[in-house]
Amino acid sequence: MDDKTYYDSIAKEYKGIQAVMHSSKLLARYRHFLEWVVLNRYLEHGNKNILDIGCGNGRFFPLFIEKGYSIQGLDFSKELINQASVNFKVPLHQGSCHQLPYKNNSFDIIFLILVLPHDDKFIIEKTMDEVKRVLKPDGKIFIIDEPYTEGSVWSLETIKSLLGDQFELIENRFIRSDFFSQLVLGNNQKDIKKINHSKCSKIKGNIFKDLIKIGLDIWLDLPQIIFKVEDRGFERLLIYQHIKNEN
Repeated sequence: MDDKTYYDSIAKEYKGIQAVMHSSKLLARYRHFLEWVVLNRYLEHGNKNILDIGCGNGRFFPLFIEKGYSIQGLDFSKELINQASVNFKVPLHQGSCHQLPYKNNSFDIIFLILVLPHDDKFIIEKTMDEVKRVLKPDGKIFIIDEPYTEGSVWSLETIKSLLGDQFELIENRFIRSDFFSQLVLGNNQKDIKKINHSKCSKIKGNIFKDLIKIGLDIWLDLPQIIFKVEDRGFERLLIYQHIKNEN
């Protein structure tokens, strides 16, 4: 089963946040809540054109609407696009992140939330080329991903080399931590696994275990909040600003 078929099957079986985050409902809501809180701090109100690449069922659209943005969304899952179209009256396209159906210099902000592949450098290169093409001068790129997957080609160095000197990294922070897996497994986040297409039913999870995990995450986050200690979280937010050419 390929990724596109897998996403379609997940979207049909599960609704809401769970369908796009491959996790049980409670953990998916918890993770989405943390993302929402962080992104809300960095998105200013204004009349801006925003492209959400990998928009799924439009889980961030309400935040964009609240900020006053004009939204367009793209996802390679037909089923997720169908779900988004039911709830939101915004232009949507089914397609790939490395072949964007938009004109040059079309968007003020581009979102790449859990979109960049971890094992295909060619796709990352093509995606970033397309992002640069459709982004307006002085535009911003928001990237949220999991850069510590074992064997990943995704890294700060990779993104910097692909964007070039025309882009400045203006924010680099972790959204959530998972010290528990490090303490128990002692493997420096190597427990992150690729999507298992044959075992999609696992995302149903267990509410009791989910509550324990959320409680541990919050408890183990407290030292970071109090002492401002930097950690290695599952998700990292990067914001890049295009630098205008003064010549």
